[in-house]
Amino acid sequence: MTLETTLFFIVLGYGADRYGWKIDEYLSSMAIEYVDKKTHGFKRIYIIVTGGFTGSGRSAHISEAAMMKAVLVEKGIPEEAILMEERSVVTIENFRGALEIIQELSAQSAQTSCPQVIIFYDSSREEKVVFFAKEIFRPYFLVDFRPFDFERPLTKRLFQKLIFPVEKYSYKYPLLETIITWIKMTVKGIKHRAGT
Repeated sequence: MTLETTLFFIVLGYGADRYGWKIDEYLSSMAIEYVDKKTHGFKRIYIIVTGGFTGSGRSAHISEAAMMKAVLVEKGIPEEAILMEERSVVTIENFRGALEIIQELSAQSAQTSCPQVIIFYDSSREEKVVFFAKEIFRPYFLVDFRPFDFERPLTKRLFQKLIFPVEKYSYKYPLLETIITWIKMTVKGIKHRAGT
């Protein structure tokens, strides 16, 4: 049976330039599920790869989204099924950009059923991802989660736990969000966003 519901995979790009040794495994797990869902009747499946120009050095000229798209195409995912969100620097921007893409596609296809969303993400950011997904997607879509262990150092995992309460408040206070984004861009040496 073919399901009229559109399925969206949202793939968060956390440090795609720095964790290449795990990115391949991360995207392989997503590609396997893509094939499985396609086989089991979803008529339309889109993959939204997210992440802006967050790298430095050799990777400064390519977005995380573009890096991941290239890997997925190599793995046999049709290029037309992969959509890119390249402006984001922080997680909440990943989700807002993905939401815009989903809403635009849903409007174009005049979809009447509720789209389903599966989010692939770094397990060290679990609290943040689940919180923002519920705030941004749950009012509109059915949401499921696929954490992946990037085997990040303990210090980075602890940092995520410490920073989460601040980022949680930034969702409600745009000025705080702007400051956090500026700090992250400065620390990472990010000079621009896509389209600017």
